[in-house]
Amino acid sequence: MKRFLTLGTIVILSVMFWNCKSDQKTIDSQMDTVIAVHDELMPKMTQIGVLRQKLLDAIPDSLVTQEQQKVMLDLKESNASMMQWMKDFGADFDFEEIAQGKPLSKEKMDLLDKYQASVNALKEQMLSSLQNGQQVFDDLKQ
Repeated sequence: MKRFLTLGTIVILSVMFWNCKSDQKTIDSQMDTVIAVHDELMPKMTQIGVLRQKLLDAIPDSLVTQEQQKVMLDLKESNASMMQWMKDFGADFDFEEIAQGKPLSKEKMDLLDKYQASVNALKEQMLSSLQNGQQVFDDLKQ
């Protein structure tokens, strides 16, 4: 009977340990996904700045249309949104949590879910503003 109790305890502890490891791998994977989107967007910041400047240089202030003004504002806001996202993310997660797989509390896991949604929305915002800005610039060249 003692052997079954000991064996049962070992099995239960092993399953609990495995589940904890599995949960941590999921969190690490989610953090990696968030960081991957961030890393994908970083070069877009430069593209946004260059494109916005090209538009500013190509359109005299007196001739800018509402559409062009909106596109340039969207580019500026996309860049500012990315800067704010990075500032907030860096304030909420430390280096060990981001890069070294430090376990996250329940609150931090919930926060990571929110950051994953927000970085995906940010990606859509940045890509859309770049596409619209490029279209306006291309139309100016014609």
